[in-house]
Amino acid sequence: MSVKDSLVMTVVVFGLFLLLLFIALEDRGLVTYLEQSRKLSRIQVQNQALEEENAELFRSIERLQNDMGYVGGIARRELGMVSKDEVILRFRKDPSTDRPQSPPPAVEPLR
Repeated sequence: MSVKDSLVMTVVVFGLFLLLLFIALEDRGLVTYLEQSRKLSRIQVQNQALEEENAELFRSIERLQNDMGYVGGIARRELGMVSKDEVILRFRKDPSTDRPQSPPPAVEPLR
């Protein structure tokens, strides 16, 4: 290999090295690509979570529109409502423990 060929080869290798360095460190280069790739992954995970939440909300809306038992359960749980045939039992709190007293033992009805 002649000196001229070696010099051309060195210039070409150095040029390729500079080109790769420029691609890697430029504003829209490899570093930015990797950052954007990580950001895309995070957004896709968030999007999946939102899609699942959205599907759950649609199911809840469907039940609220069509399932009166579901509506009644929510009314009981969130508003404390009772139906006409239900009996409300209230227990006094035990002052020593600040907890409701346990109900008396069940007695079997006479037949």
